[in-house]
Amino acid sequence: MSDVTRALNNLLQMDGKTVPDSLDTPALLAIASHSSWLRFALGVGPGETMPTSDDAGVTRAAMEFSTGWGIWKAYRECVIELHPPGSPVVRFTIDPIAGAAGTQPTSFPASTLAVITAWNPGLGEPRPDPQRNRRANDRLAAHLDARMVERWPAINSPGSRWREESFAVLGIDLDEAWRIGDSFQQRAIFYLDQGRPLLVARRRDRVVTWEGLIRIVK
Repeated sequence: MSDVTRALNNLLQMDGKTVPDSLDTPALLAIASHSSWLRFALGVGPGETMPTSDDAGVTRAAMEFSTGWGIWKAYRECVIELHPPGSPVVRFTIDPIAGAAGTQPTSFPASTLAVITAWNPGLGEPRPDPQRNRRANDRLAAHLDARMVERWPAINSPGSRWREESFAVLGIDLDEAWRIGDSFQQRAIFYLDQGRPLLVARRRDRVVTWEGLIRIVK
């Protein structure tokens, strides 16, 4: 078994799929292509063909995603808490499964915004202490204020071990939002694009998105 087929087999198994060891790379990629989550893992956008000529890139992406499976699932399943000024707190998730008990919103504080934090920078680095995280978020706040964009307080995964103080940022497009998150060494950010909730990350040296579904939760 080659490195790329081994990495793809492992990724598919992490997603609960059992496939024969005899399948080659194109066959494994064809199976992965039916899952928007696995396409995201491999850095393939909606409607794009699967990368049959990038074995090295696919191997790295599949191995990294499998190794960090719990972290990526935490991004996907986390609750996001928005604190719009003068309005009630809104708590929502973008994962259709994790939010199954939630309700579809009849209204929302904004149709387009980014959720960005400076907490816990780096990929696989030890988590800084809360004081260092807050100093990093203060630098992010100053950066956003210098750009004169509106920001609201937000919290990712409130009440969990993944809790991160963050900001809901209005008035920036997806590319700018990603550049800001990336400059603060973030693995991923959240973006709401005209009501479409997206998880945004760099996968296989490309910025790609996974689209979820908004559900309001308690």
